[in-house]
Amino acid sequence: DFGEDVQEQLRIYVDCRASFPGFDSVKELLIHKVLLLTHKVFAHVIRGERTSNMLDRRGLFLRRSYHTNQSGEFVKSCLAYCYITIPSITNILRRISLFRLGGSVALSNQLLPQTDAFFKASILSVTEVPSSPIFQKYRDKRWR
Repeated sequence: DFGEDVQEQLRIYVDCRASFPGFDSVKELLIHKVLLLTHKVFAHVIRGERTSNMLDRRGLFLRRSYHTNQSGEFVKSCLAYCYITIPSITNILRRISLFRLGGSVALSNQLLPQTDAFFKASILSVTEVPSSPIFQKYRDKRWR
């Protein structure tokens, strides 16, 4: 943990993703960590803190529930990290869940285009879910 240096923390997560490309559990953990990082930035809005920490010096401080240019761009880059990492997870149900989680985080940060992209990806991923034999029997009986 780099404390308030959230940009360095994101760089470490990017390096970890590159170092462990075949481990879905590591990628899933990294996605959760990056989404928590966005909340760490957003938490300064709620508390209205103004301290002399690295987060404030880099211009990532939020005022009145709105992102500054730098904090908004940082959160967008975190969401982009998640958006490009999620499709590499092989378990389709976890992928759908992570897209939904990313959409919720984007919505809480008032980033509507990113919210839309996450939820659309989640809906499109539903079509990839293999049909279960139980549902197949039900569907076959229903249409006869």
